[in-house]
Amino acid sequence: MKSIGVTSSIVRLTMFFLILCTALINAERVKPRVIATTDGEIDDLSTMVRFLLYSCDFDVAGIIQNNSVFQRSGHSKDKADKLRGHSAKGPWFPVMMDAYKSIVPQLKKHNPDYPTAEYLTSVMRVGNENPSDIPDRNARPYKPKDPSTHKTKNTEGEQLIVKVLTDDDPRGVHISCWGGANTVAAALWTIKNSKELTPEQIKKALSKAHIYCIWYQDGGGSWIEENVKEATIWEAYGWHKTWDYGSLKGNPKEVAAYMTEAWMKENQINNHGPLAALTPQGYVSEGDTPSWLHMINNGLEAHVDYTLGGWGGRPICASPDTKPNYLQDDLGCHSYPGCHSKQAIKDDGVVQKANWRWTIAAQNDFAARLDWCVKEYAEANHAPIAAFNGTTVNDGPPILRLEAIPGQTVSLDAAGSTDPDKHTLSYKWWVYKEAGTYGRDVEIKDAATQKASITVPADALGKTIQVLIEVTDNGEPPLKNWRRAMIEVKSVTDINKNRLQGSMKSMVIRSSKTTANGLTTVSLPKQFGTDSRITLYSISGKSIPFAILPSKANRTITYRSNGIAFIKVITKQETAVFKVLQ
Repeated sequence: MKSIGVTSSIVRLTMFFLILCTALINAERVKPRVIATTDGEIDDLSTMVRFLLYSCDFDVAGIIQNNSVFQRSGHSKDKADKLRGHSAKGPWFPVMMDAYKSIVPQLKKHNPDYPTAEYLTSVMRVGNENPSDIPDRNARPYKPKDPSTHKTKNTEGEQLIVKVLTDDDPRGVHISCWGGANTVAAALWTIKNSKELTPEQIKKALSKAHIYCIWYQDGGGSWIEENVKEATIWEAYGWHKTWDYGSLKGNPKEVAAYMTEAWMKENQINNHGPLAALTPQGYVSEGDTPSWLHMINNGLEAHVDYTLGGWGGRPICASPDTKPNYLQDDLGCHSYPGCHSKQAIKDDGVVQKANWRWTIAAQNDFAARLDWCVKEYAEANHAPIAAFNGTTVNDGPPILRLEAIPGQTVSLDAAGSTDPDKHTLSYKWWVYKEAGTYGRDVEIKDAATQKASITVPADALGKTIQVLIEVTDNGEPPLKNWRRAMIEVKSVTDINKNRLQGSMKSMVIRSSKTTANGLTTVSLPKQFGTDSRITLYSISGKSIPFAILPSKANRTITYRSNGIAFIKVITKQETAVFKVLQ
């Protein structure tokens, strides 16, 4: 603690920069891009109902119908008669699009970003549904299937995935595999072996792929894992007995109560419009839904980094040296589920909690979306927006990054959180210990209030601590929103070095030649005139004396050179920090 007192002025400077950098960020939420691939199994049809009601939260870049070891021929041409209340045979997707189209005007009253049914139909493609191109169902674990050996090649689904990954949009593409990954693998193979793309373009396109597999339901996922190291792929099992057919038995009783037939009849199937009425299942058993829950605009922004955890669960990278982009949530159940091994990841020591800890909130949120199908804006509930230290996901970075030193008390402030329905808000601050490298509980003072604080443990140097604000309204149903920050625990020297070097403008200015007596002269850019306030710092954050020379064109300062320096300039319009090159 003695060192903290000695460097208190530097810590104050650090916190100034922290607050200033956070406040000056001004950006709208960037929607993630999503491609959904489905084998048309009955639970996929239920998942699609939910997917459509959240399609305003992300950009749907494609919907691909393909197969799996369980649905070997796919279902792009049938399954319409499996939709509730629909007896006619035929393809299921057009029936669902007709129902969705009829409620789009109503949904747009609540969120104008809902895509049209015509647009969604325009990005629907059929991929590989050839049963000869996938392993035998009982030949598990499923061996990697090289797409070059497929009998069916260059499908429309493959072409769409290639087109999206190679376009000019810099955003990543989150590909959720509800069935097999064979069509995705074929697209990545085509890009990897392209003669038209440069090596740099190939690497960029492959790196855009973020694939969430509801385990490997064919040989495509394992082929991607072994052969496309640029792509991120998550072989997931956390959905097992939390969202799938075993949801009523695998979840805690208080969670399972939100997935029963009674819940569905009251909140979904009855009196909630034609789309919800098509839901084919009698209880919530949507094993594929977790693959895209990270894309939902709930404030968590887990699509930025799956390992931070969210509605779709939490994976880890178990082999960062050999497979840095391969993610797992159960290291002992490779390529086929049916168990949760001793190597399954745990939250609070409990297997599956990384998934079900969010389920009640997710179901309440879904119930509100279902209400949107039939209720006017004033009659329905809409989620609040959580603020964390002055920013939300709509005007700040998706994940806050804070820096602190061991023993430092960090202020946490949810002021600025709002609710579109003017409901009363309650607050809960908590540490997601498993999703930070410190890995232990850290007490938050006044955790149930709008303003709280956390003291960084003395032994946390070099670690990260994830802190979340959870905001809940008192509407019906009660809805939640989150905002998260990763606190990076560093030394004072490292914090000041990083803060100054990586500050707002990240600009560099070059000094004129240093004189023989050791004085350095620097001319600031012209936009900083005589009304600007100037401070000069060394790399350690210490203030350096300087003199201002008269100049009509700009501000010129001189100081005794002692290595690299940083100049902070504040005007009425902006603040900038410049690194001085000698």
